[in-house]
Amino acid sequence: GRYCVPIKIEHKNTFKGIVHDQSRAGATVFIEPSIVVEMNNQIRILMAKEEEEIEVILSMFSDKIAEITEELKITFKAVCNIDVIFAKSEFALKINARAPKLNEKGYVNIKGGRHPLLDPKNVVPIDVYVGGEDFTTLLITGPNTGGKTVTLKTVGLFTIMAQCGLQIPAKEGSELAIFDDIFAGLGDQQSIEQSLSTFSAHMKNIVEILTDMTTNSLVLLDEVGSGTDPIEGAALAMSILEHLRKQKICTVATTHYSELKLYALSTDGVENAGCEFDIKSLRPTYRLIIGVPGKSNAFAISKQLGFPSHLIDDAKVFLEKENVKMEDILVELEYSKRTAQIEQQKAEEFRKETETLKEEIKTQRQKLEQSRQKILKRAETKAQELLRNVEIEADQVLKEVRQAARKAQVVIDETSLQTAKENVKNTIGEQSDNLRKKIGNTKKNKAIKDLKIGEEVKVISYSQQGTVISLPDAKGNLKVQLGILPLTVNITDVERVSSKAEQPKKKIKSKAVSRMSKASSIRPEIDLRGMMVDEAITATDKYLDDAYLSGLSQVTIIHGKGTGALREAITQMLRKHPHVVSSRLGKYGEGENGVTVATIKQ
Repeated sequence: GRYCVPIKIEHKNTFKGIVHDQSRAGATVFIEPSIVVEMNNQIRILMAKEEEEIEVILSMFSDKIAEITEELKITFKAVCNIDVIFAKSEFALKINARAPKLNEKGYVNIKGGRHPLLDPKNVVPIDVYVGGEDFTTLLITGPNTGGKTVTLKTVGLFTIMAQCGLQIPAKEGSELAIFDDIFAGLGDQQSIEQSLSTFSAHMKNIVEILTDMTTNSLVLLDEVGSGTDPIEGAALAMSILEHLRKQKICTVATTHYSELKLYALSTDGVENAGCEFDIKSLRPTYRLIIGVPGKSNAFAISKQLGFPSHLIDDAKVFLEKENVKMEDILVELEYSKRTAQIEQQKAEEFRKETETLKEEIKTQRQKLEQSRQKILKRAETKAQELLRNVEIEADQVLKEVRQAARKAQVVIDETSLQTAKENVKNTIGEQSDNLRKKIGNTKKNKAIKDLKIGEEVKVISYSQQGTVISLPDAKGNLKVQLGILPLTVNITDVERVSSKAEQPKKKIKSKAVSRMSKASSIRPEIDLRGMMVDEAITATDKYLDDAYLSGLSQVTIIHGKGTGALREAITQMLRKHPHVVSSRLGKYGEGENGVTVATIKQ
């Protein structure tokens, strides 16, 4: 363009210049003054040169860019991806979303889900799950405006969001499946242009879904079978849901038909769910309860919306009593079914816990038995060592006795010495045999024979006695009743209850032999003179044990007169000693205050 001056038409002849144009009304003309023509020409020339320079610069820039075209494409794609990631992150922070777990098993489990388009301050979170091994079809019933359709849309929207890489506004631990397709039959799709009624549009949509769906599809149906005769609509709805159930397609549907509630109650793989309704406030709570069918509560909602009360009363008269009872019976049946399932689950958990405790107890008993075996083995080794030492000491004493007799030129009774030596050896042999028998009984358990039903046995792994209730099978397993609990154990894990009649005899014999051995070496007196109090107490205690085992009825303890400290300590000890019946100071001729005479228990 060129710079001009607008001049009224009547003054154009008085203004020198070039007329370039005039207004539509013809009242104004645009004149380029003669004085600026040359300057305008210079401006046009400069502008043309500027355009040429821009073209040169762009051409050079394009030539350089052409060398890195592929790199620029990659960079542009990466920038777009980063922008999308940041947008998703910002959106997730805005709606307080979480990343769900994803699976390919057709299992959906939404915990505390909130529809992103609803006000987060007022929205009521829902818990909904469908798919998996329990059931593949979820049938939601309940009042209008109760949240059925919102639940349906939430499931579909969350699934799409997850498959698009978006986080969902729900709690941690929510899980969604990856589906091939998501089909939804929502809303009233009637069309005047296509001559489609509500029912026709609804059925046309379902036909397309049944044609295009796969076994890994998610199907969402709102008010399935509605828009026509209720009886025929319910029958159609049941046939559609049954077709989807047989193919194990994940399906969520809503309905008001009581027939469909009964179908869900009596069909495996189909579960009822209800939108809760507060009867007191006559308002829905928007909470979804899986396992219990919901009631439509049409009368209560109509009254809340201002519908005349007398018309509601008239409607209740027309409603058949059987239909009212049907709703209540369905709710009670579903509640009973749910309660029974919970009790069964608790019983199964209790059984598993009992089995676990049983195995733990068995393991603990085995550990205790192993510890017992080790302790007995150590005791046997120690006892055998002590018995060998006794035998060695006995031989040494006999040698010393013979040497002393030779030096004193005294003739000793060799027969008595040999008899004492034989007694010691016999006692040692008997004690060794007893130890081997006791230890041997716990080392290895052989299968017992000729068991009879009703016979008393001991289960070794449980250390308890029981009664045989079945004979061993080919594998050697039999049943033993322990209290109220019947157990299956192997025959090598049981032993007959042994007789107790032989035990006292062994003890008496062992005690008699011990006393005979002790009596041959124990003296009726002990000399403590020259000992400290602690040393004298220890020596006296051991001496009293030997005297008790040897069968002595009375012993004399020589402690001397001195300061009386040792005598007082011995007197106090004898008062508390378990083997002493009574004690007194010595009489004239016995040592008087220098000795104490003690009477031993028999």
